[in-house]
Amino acid sequence: MCIFNQNNLNCLKVASKNDSRSRPEFSGVLFKKDKTVATDGFSLIEMSTPVETVNDYSVIQGKHAMQGFKPFIADRKSLEAVKLPRKTPTSLPVFSTFSISHRDNEKVEFMVPATLALQEGKVIDGTFPDYERLFPKGKPVIELTINADYLKNMLDVMGKLNDQITLKIYGSEKPVVLECSTSEQYSRSMIMPVRK
Repeated sequence: MCIFNQNNLNCLKVASKNDSRSRPEFSGVLFKKDKTVATDGFSLIEMSTPVETVNDYSVIQGKHAMQGFKPFIADRKSLEAVKLPRKTPTSLPVFSTFSISHRDNEKVEFMVPATLALQEGKVIDGTFPDYERLFPKGKPVIELTINADYLKNMLDVMGKLNDQITLKIYGSEKPVVLECSTSEQYSRSMIMPVRK
């Protein structure tokens, strides 16, 4: 059974906000049985489906979750309509998920157990870019882990000054430095890597 959660829906934040007629697939999210993928042509995110399995998935309006499906691209408007509750009982993990009950060449039907809703959506006719070949291969030059909240805070503040931020990495044990400027102002920040 193919089950998705809020993290999979959040991929929509990376998808292009413009419904480009020349590349409509950039404004949607690619659904595969084990992941979702979104791009705006400059950045890309891939999110795996949750590892936890839900054995007792709801039957909603007489429909069952699909066991598998051919990959498809769901449009932005359809995904914005899929609403999962912010907080769910830990004893009922199914409430924080959604699945697919039907898919054809033109539409998709999302199942949302928390609301007992079937949400119909549009399938974008197009080919998603072959993004796998774009991911770098081989051993990385430097690999380090940083706190996502610290990075988000720095980018939120600095991004208001300039939307182009320079990232400088001096080594796996040294702070990551972020810099940006305008003709009137300069900003610099650093984030220490997480020690493993």
